Amino acid sequence: MSDFNPFLFQVLISNVPTVLTNGFIPILGSSFGTSLVSLGVFFFLMRFGNVVGSIISPLIHNRFLPHKIGTISELLFFVTTSLILFSVIIKSIELFIICAFFKGVIGGSISILRFSWLKQFPNYKQSSHLNLLANVLIQGSYCLVGIFLFIAPSLETAKIILFLDAIGSLFGALIFWKMKKFSSKPNNVSKNKYKEMITSLISTPSRRIILFTDILVCCGLGGTNIMLFKYGDEFFGKEYGYAITLILYGIFYFIGGKIIELKNKNKEIRLNEYSVIASLIIMIFSLILIMNTEIFVVKIISFSLIFLFYPLVNLQINSEWFRLCKPQEAAGISSAEIIYSQIILGVFEIIYGYMIYDNFLRVIFLITAIIFMLFYSVAKKNESEKSLTFINSKGN
Repeated sequence: MSDFNPFLFQVLISNVPTVLTNGFIPILGSSFGTSLVSLGVFFFLMRFGNVVGSIISPLIHNRFLPHKIGTISELLFFVTTSLILFSVIIKSIELFIICAFFKGVIGGSISILRFSWLKQFPNYKQSSHLNLLANVLIQGSYCLVGIFLFIAPSLETAKIILFLDAIGSLFGALIFWKMKKFSSKPNNVSKNKYKEMITSLISTPSRRIILFTDILVCCGLGGTNIMLFKYGDEFFGKEYGYAITLILYGIFYFIGGKIIELKNKNKEIRLNEYSVIASLIIMIFSLILIMNTEIFVVKIISFSLIFLFYPLVNLQINSEWFRLCKPQEAAGISSAEIIYSQIILGVFEIIYGYMIYDNFLRVIFLITAIIFMLFYSVAKKNESEKSLTFINSKGN
């Protein structure tokens, strides 16, 4: 484990401050006197940047050594974050928005790098746990965003966080460079990266089921920011509501990650379809309850259950993609996952923002996801039987 700890150290020192920066975007934007539309454009460009970075990434990740990609990406992150801080100081909304796009491009590239690099290591059990922990740390750090927004929601705090984000990227670059002894390119990489990206997602029945389940969960839980804003205002008031719901969101991610880790102790992280189905059912009933009850305590419990079981679904799906893909497919699959998830999440931020009965549509998507998951164990069993038959035929 000690050999791989630099991956988690890089997440803590570089990615966590980036999450804090993202949480303070509304306060940074207020320094320009911007409207919600301008902030929406900023967040949209960050998501769009993630998509563009994910499209470009397979070409880069299969051509250059991982430590070089990571080092250059972190240095570019330093420049971009420094320019965002500069734009706040000189009050240039144009520079502020342009940097959003490039911050998204680089952020997507680093996520793909971590996923594909970890997949190159022979100890898949260790790698799968590190992949899980990295995702938990990134999402769980929204708890810190909530704490900072609760105790010091000021422009000066936002500037300090931007400065720490920039410095963290320099340390991140140093960490990646120090990891060159682990650095290697995958073998047997397809020349047609984009064809491989698509075919690797649907090459087996189990992969197709995971793909459609992931898409449906993204549709059902898209607009997470809208939900946190909406229920934060409703339950805890406009001043601190969003901060409190972010704290709860982060805490629930840490709890969800710990549950998955304990269930897969001393073995590779695997998706448990029954656990996912049970989590989806609880989320569905919670969404229905929160729509139809006026009892405040029931609403709070329902909200908590939604965001307690969401990580159990999301983290298991990501871990299953990590388990199913081959090392040479990892960059392509991670890229594709970011592309479709960011597009869906971005679109549904807008759709759910205009809907009054958004939970009704969310429930439909999650029920459909359950139907797909019911077939997953059958698909896995059939594939293992075919694999065993193939091995036996070769032996004969």
